[in-house]
Formats: sequence, structure tokens, C-alpha cells
Amino acid sequence: MKKVLHITLLFLGFIVQAQSPKLNVKGKDSSLVRMNQLKVTVKVVGNIAYTTSEMHFFNGTNRQMEAELLFPLPEGVSVSRYAIDINGKMREAVPVNKNKGKQVFEAIEHRRVDPGLLEKVEGNNFRTRIYPLLPNKERIVIIGYEQELFSYDATHLAYQMLSNYPSKLDVFEVNISVLGANSQPSVIDNDGVLALENNNQMYQTSIKKENYLPKNKLLITIPIRAEIPNVVVQNVDNQYYFYANTILDNPKILKKNPNSIGLIWDISLSCKSRNIKKELLLLDAYLKKIKNVDVTLYFAGYNFEKKNVYSIKNGNWSDLKSILESTIYDGGTRFSKIKLPSHDEYLFFTDGLSSLSSNNISTTKKPIYTITSVVSADYAFLNYNAIKTGGNFINLNQLNEEDALDKLLFQRLKFLGVKENYLVTEMYPMVGTPVSGSFSVSGISLKANNEIVLLFGYDDQPILEKKITIDGLNQSTSEVSIEKLWAQKKIANLEIQYKLNADEIENLGKRFGIVTQNTSLIVLENLHDYIQYDIVPPAELRPEFDRLMKQQIANAKAKKYSNWENVASYYEQLKTWWDKNTKYN
Repeated sequence: MKKVLHITLLFLGFIVQAQSPKLNVKGKDSSLVRMNQLKVTVKVVGNIAYTTSEMHFFNGTNRQMEAELLFPLPEGVSVSRYAIDINGKMREAVPVNKNKGKQVFEAIEHRRVDPGLLEKVEGNNFRTRIYPLLPNKERIVIIGYEQELFSYDATHLAYQMLSNYPSKLDVFEVNISVLGANSQPSVIDNDGVLALENNNQMYQTSIKKENYLPKNKLLITIPIRAEIPNVVVQNVDNQYYFYANTILDNPKILKKNPNSIGLIWDISLSCKSRNIKKELLLLDAYLKKIKNVDVTLYFAGYNFEKKNVYSIKNGNWSDLKSILESTIYDGGTRFSKIKLPSHDEYLFFTDGLSSLSSNNISTTKKPIYTITSVVSADYAFLNYNAIKTGGNFINLNQLNEEDALDKLLFQRLKFLGVKENYLVTEMYPMVGTPVSGSFSVSGISLKANNEIVLLFGYDDQPILEKKITIDGLNQSTSEVSIEKLWAQKKIANLEIQYKLNADEIENLGKRFGIVTQNTSLIVLENLHDYIQYDIVPPAELRPEFDRLMKQQIANAKAKKYSNWENVASYYEQLKTWWDKNTKYN
């Protein structure tokens, strides 16, 4: 039976969001090329959401056009599915080394139907070219990704889809299913609360609208039991990949107030899109809490410049605030120029993108708090520098003001691994990762039933334990790929030190079809292209590919055998001639 829940509209600003795609079109009449249909499927299992966006792009001009799609995703989320229509039929992409993908793309892009290539670019953006867009025709692109849901409050997880678009869509469709919820979830869009239908503990609803302009609000809240960790399991070759989420209710311990702060402000052009309001609100709240402190302002751009020292009294920082509000953003960034003078702690407001030098900053024994409000930030760099110095990474795209302030005020609780258990391996995130509220961990259990005790502490001494129970039968799911989610957590861990782990990241990206810094997803026009460039095709082409490759191998062996036969025959003829001992007059 369908029910409509009565619910108070909730504050939406801090939920993890999938950002809206952006279409860049080249040439005259570019405004006539647009997204005309968007069909989104959201499937939630436990605290995992798998989202598939099917985007239709229509060319309203009378000539062939070209477009570029930029698809931003939240921190720690990567594309795991990409498909594009080839000759009127959707074709799934396959993983390929990023450099090889570019080479193949450039080699055959002169064709009327070019390959589809999805790459990860700066920040957590994913880019693909759409060509050709024929006159008065449409092309279809599908992008899919898995993500963790974070705590909305003590008893709910939440998912929000951000959907701001410049013009109306001919068709807007969203299909939502939530599996295994303790009670009925809530779904809110711009028109209010939606009805859900309960079908054997699967709650479902759909939205379909025509000539519609989506607006920045589609929220799903899922009831949970905070005292019981949520666990899902998948058996792969008798290894049990698990994914667990638990709520941490740990005591907050205030850290000692600093006497001196080094405030590093990124003034590069890439930071022009920052949410200055959010950043200043966080600074305002923090400085009013600690009240009296010396703040030294540094500008980080092409050079690293000391600007001034501000003595904050009773939280009054108006002079410093006015300087930040009037900052001009221009040029590139050279983090190699950052030499950290002595301070009790550092607040580094940046997108983490060093366009003119390597992403390295000088070492320090004092904590660096890396803070960003830029969607296209280098989250791995920001996280790594916070972890290694004992600070915190504060992502203002994800956190509300209260939670962000907590990361500055309180000692950070850390994940310290597990109690001795030889039947658990490859657990992520890494030991030492700061945690709070909702915490997710993924790993491999070598037996179907297992008990794992997670350890947490402020230093290296555990003060908090959480037990999770692995049940390979009752917690099993085929609705989402737990193995792939585990791989994404491992990749996120390895990317913290990308240069050291580039090869392993590439291997994981290829194995699981995940887009990384050095792995792309590619779609080719025909089977010949896959054979020519030695790329294993998607499942629909695999039987014919295997048959032709087997035939090629057989032909090569036959040719080699034939060559050896010819050599043997020639040898016998030469030997016969030699043995005759023919004499010439």
C-alpha cells in the first residue's frame, strides 16, 4: 500500500551531493545543443547508493556539432560505468591505460563516428567528448557510480541529487529503490514528499515530468539502527568481500588552543569559484571560539607571500576578513614555493591544484588543516597532507558548519585497525585515518562467518571498539558490487600517495573498470578496432572477438609451421645436391 509521509523540510546543505553535469559546445549556434532528457536510477543497499544517469543530448542545428561533457562527482567517488550509443545501440565501455586510450582516440578520431573516451581530469571531474552530434538528432551517454551515504542524523542516512540545469528538460525521470531499510524511507523533491511502495522490504518510487526544470533538491533519507553496524557481503572465489558502516558515538576532547596560526590562502585563478561565504563563516566561528590568537596571512599563488600579522582579540578579526573578501584570484600555483614558517598550526584554504609545480609542500611537525569549498579539488592531496601532519581535511562541499568547526576544535579520533584476526585482510581505509560520526570500512574475510573488532583512538591507544559480524549467507547481496566498492576504497587509499602507487592503481582500475588518474573507459566503433588496438571488448562483442583472435593465433601458428616445413624441405634439397658430389668440366 502506498503511503505519503508527513515530514518537516530538512536542512539540505551538507549532504554528499552528485554535482550537475556541464555541457560545453564548440562552434556557432552552440545554445541549440542541449541536454533534452535525463533519466536517473538510484538503487540504495545499506549505506551504498548506485546511481546511473542516462543523458540525452539533442542537436537543434542544421549541421554536425561537437560537445564535451564534464561530469563532477563528490570526494572519493569514481565512475564505474560508461556507455555511449554507437549506430543507434548502447555500447558499454571497457577499461584501458589512460595514455593508450588517448593514442587510440587520436588515431581514429577522423572517422564519422569517433570512439568514446571517459577520462578523469583535475579535481574529481570526468570528461568525455560527444561527436558527431548530427543535425536534429540526439546522442545518449550513460554514466554510473557507487557512493557511500553519510549520516543525516543519529537514525538516518541520506542521499541528495543536485540537479541544477540552465534550461528545461523535455523529459526528467528518476527511479528510486531502497532495499532492506528498517522502515519506510522518505523522498522529497521540489513538489513535496513522494509516495513509496513497499514490495518485500524494497521501497520504490518514480518521478517523471515533461518540460521540466530540475531545481537543486531531491533528498532520500533512510532509517537505520545506529547501534547495529550495517554489513553487506559478496562471495568471490571463496573470498568474502564485505562492506560495513557503523555510527561512532565517541566523546569529544577539545584540543589545546593555538597561540599562533599560519593562514595560507590560495589566490590562484582555479580558486575563483570557491564558496567564499562558507570559508569565511568557518573562520569566523573558529576565531570566535579561540578568541585570542595571532594569525599570519600568507598568499599562495605563483609565489608564497607573507602579507601581515593580525592579533585577534576577543574573536574580532574584521581587518583580516576585509582583506580576504577583497582578494583577487589570478594566475597559477606553485606549491613548491611554500616554505612553512613556525606556527602552532596551519589553515590551508585551497583546491590542492598546483598547476605550475609538483604537489609538494615543505614538511612540518605541526598540524595542517586543509580546507576546500571548491568542487574540482584534489581531495587526495588535501587528505594526505592533513593525515601526515596530524591535522584534518575539511571538505566544505560535504560538511555543515558545525561538523567542519568540530574538526578544528577537537582532537581527531583515528581508525587504528582491528584486533588480531588472521582471517581478515586488505582492509580500507588506512590505519590513522581521521573518523567521526558515520564510519565505513571494507575488506576481505577468508571465511564466511567472522567477527571483526574495529579499534579507534586519539593517539595510538585504543579507547573505543566496534564489533562487526560477517555472515556470508544472510548478508549476501547481488544488487551492488561489493568487490568493486572495496576496490574503490583501496584506490582512494593508494591515491593518497599517487606517484608511489601508480602501477597498482592502474591495475585495479583495469581489473574493476574504475576510472582513475591513469585508467580511462573507452568505447570503439567496431570489432576491428578492438582487435587492431589489442583492447578486450565489452561482453556483447566478446564471443566474436575470441573467435577471431583464436583464428589469428591458429593462422600465425600455421604460418610458422609452414615456414619451418619450407626450411626443412630446402635443407633436404641442399643436402641432396651436396651429397651428389657433382663435378663440373
